[in-house]
Amino acid sequence: MNYLATIKIAGKILGAAALGMCAAAVIFVDIMFHDDTAGPGDLKACPDVSRYLSHRNDDVLVLNFQSGESVCSRYVRLVYNKMMNPDGANARMDYSIWDGVVGNAWHMPEHIRRMGGKVLPFTEHMRRGRGIYPGDIIGFYYPFSFYNGDAAGSHAGFTHVAIVLGVIQSRPVIAHFFPSPFLSSDRAERVDYLDRVFPLKPVVVLRSARVARHIAERTGEQI
Repeated sequence: MNYLATIKIAGKILGAAALGMCAAAVIFVDIMFHDDTAGPGDLKACPDVSRYLSHRNDDVLVLNFQSGESVCSRYVRLVYNKMMNPDGANARMDYSIWDGVVGNAWHMPEHIRRMGGKVLPFTEHMRRGRGIYPGDIIGFYYPFSFYNGDAAGSHAGFTHVAIVLGVIQSRPVIAHFFPSPFLSSDRAERVDYLDRVFPLKPVVVLRSARVARHIAERTGEQI
């Protein structure tokens, strides 16, 4: 009897521990992926960012178009074209081809360089909104990616890309396609703060020649 009682007690302890771990996981995911993503209220002071966005009933920002894409690089290409085409343009141009924003994520550095763009190392200043601009593409290392071997073979060091929409109160806002086991499938097309994208690690910034010209026009600096 004592043996059976011990087993029952141990079972209750293990069950309680499992429930506690599940609760902690839910709280962790909510903090990482929901509460700290950009919300509609954050956009009032930043119309340059908000013109690309809309929000759903759960107060999660999304781009104001349906992409239908399921790969991060093609999603970034669509958003890039949307940002580079001026409002009210009679024809929508595929600037991504001319600017090298093509191919898999780990091939983009080569293509963007070939079209006159730059590949810059990511810095902590950029995480705080300095030296990073709308249209910049960020390459991220994702430790659980199935394509890390391909990225290593091309010397890129990353498998995921996102595009910068703007900066809100010194926090860069990015758009990206990032399906995750922590999230429901309809949250794959995401708009997040750059400083809240765990477990993604920013590695480089890809800046096309066109984006560099836009920066020069706005700031007067050659970047």
